Amino acid sequence: ILRGQIAVIYFFAAVAKFNTDWLLAAMPLKIWLLQLQDFPIIGTIFKYHSVHLFASWAAFVFDLTIVGLLLFPKTRKIAYIAVVFFHGLTGLLFNIGLFPLLMITCTTLFFSPSFFDRCLRRFSSVTEVVQNSIHKKYSLSKIYWRWSLICLIVFSIFIPHQ
Repeated sequence: ILRGQIAVIYFFAAVAKFNTDWLLAAMPLKIWLLQLQDFPIIGTIFKYHSVHLFASWAAFVFDLTIVGLLLFPKTRKIAYIAVVFFHGLTGLLFNIGLFPLLMITCTTLFFSPSFFDRCLRRFSSVTEVVQNSIHKKYSLSKIYWRWSLICLIVFSIFIPHQ
């Protein structure tokens, strides 16, 4: 369910970019990038229209394909690197709050739990504490899970998707 919600975010981001203003005129990205020409190191390239078009198409293709790439184990690591790069760059360039950090964190849901176990084993002192908290068994009834799922779906339907 959580992976599906992340997929919805990326899907609607691609849908929002699927228009002539974004793909052919690079608007409003062109306006935003022109204001960032004084950005360190890469700001000087923001004055070129080709950079605006490339960035707008890259963002569209990224949003359209990233979930598929994250779903397959063979492409998951490189896709996650792309997620970190994309959201890291947008977080540095644009004032969009915690959204980039939230997406970088949430897309880790596409990795299997064993991936995190392998990562934690590299840090032996941390592993013991984490494993003790992970392996605690919680018994939640099926009714609790069903009502939680229903509430989550209803909440997702009635909250505006902007």
